[in-house]
Amino acid sequence: MSERLGPVNADQIVLTHGVTHGFELVMMGLLQPGDTVLVEEPGYWNLHAQLRCHGLRPIGVPRTAAGLDLAELARLAELHRPRAIFVTTVGHNPLSTTLSLRQAHQLLALAERHDLWVIEDDIFRDLDAPHAPSLAGLDGLHRVLVLGGFSKTIAPAIRVGYVACPPALVQTLVRIKMTCGLTTSEINERAAARVLADPAHRRYLERIRHRLAAARERVVDALSEIGLQPLALPDSGLYVCAGWPAAGADDDPHAVTDHARQARTLAQAALAEGIALAPGDYFLLEPRATSWFRFNVAHADDPRLRAFLQRAARQLPHP
Repeated sequence: MSERLGPVNADQIVLTHGVTHGFELVMMGLLQPGDTVLVEEPGYWNLHAQLRCHGLRPIGVPRTAAGLDLAELARLAELHRPRAIFVTTVGHNPLSTTLSLRQAHQLLALAERHDLWVIEDDIFRDLDAPHAPSLAGLDGLHRVLVLGGFSKTIAPAIRVGYVACPPALVQTLVRIKMTCGLTTSEINERAAARVLADPAHRRYLERIRHRLAAARERVVDALSEIGLQPLALPDSGLYVCAGWPAAGADDDPHAVTDHARQARTLAQAALAEGIALAPGDYFLLEPRATSWFRFNVAHADDPRLRAFLQRAARQLPHP
């Protein structure tokens, strides 16, 4: 972490059962029921659910191919006085985009101006280039807390993660961790530490990054051939978001198009064939019609999925 963020002391790191557990500690340690927080939209659906379980009020900040809408973030911060913003700098879920260094600096300036805690979800960091922007690195763990884990790079069953935070918050998070679950799994932590200490692990990560880059390119090309357009060209990570152009959307952005009406129907039809599709509304704060899906590139380059989408494309009206 010191290579990535600058000097980090071990006693600034609280070990967790993964990023989801880390979110729990942060929500209980920094926030109170009724607090307003900002989240990216589209964004990680489980985070949205967690925030609501804690009685928090999430408000969406648009994230598109151009990055985070910082003008809207500033407006919402002025209007709602939120306590924190949750953001994924690298390998955003679901768009798989990475914030530019310029946007990262601007985001931190806004956080300083509006006195926001910045909660950086860093779970996809190892799947991006080694020198991708880091909010925690730029901030020096002053008002940024960074959460990470190893389920994407070691094994999903290795539930080992961490929260790296300002020194003044450590005791609060540790106290909550002990109250709610005592210790985390030392066996899993030692297994993860052994993998991370092995020089072969870095070579493995490099191979994974190359394989994912090739897979993303193949999936984007395959989806384009079927007529699905990506919402953003992914920079890294596991996902591609794409959909059929929505007829009428250019004239009326609030129109519920035939494509959008059928997104959930298509997902149900796919499930009947053993194919799991994630419609775009899964990643929004409030259910509303969408005409796109999130595809996992590790599985989307599959002839069964391609055949299903080709059949679906023939049944949909075109703009």
